[in-house]
Amino acid sequence: MHQTAGESCLNAQFQKPAIAFELFNDAVLNCDIPNHDLCRGDVVKLMDYHAVPDGEDGYGIEVINTSSETIALTAVPVSALLLTTS
Repeated sequence: MHQTAGESCLNAQFQKPAIAFELFNDAVLNCDIPNHDLCRGDVVKLMDYHAVPDGEDGYGIEVINTSSETIALTAVPVSALLLTTS
């Protein structure tokens, strides 16, 4: 289930994904993350993987602006991410 613009995906229901994202690659946010001023469609860098035995796994992400400055570091669930098409 994809989130619409303006919806937060941090409390959405989830299923464990069949694929894992590779660290240090780019991904795209599948939803808004308002507490970090991040929007659906923002490109993020996957920095580390968080395995959660009784919940949804996630990733630590870094968001960089066009001047190569870090503007956000946070963790998101796997359901908040989409693969980029290179």
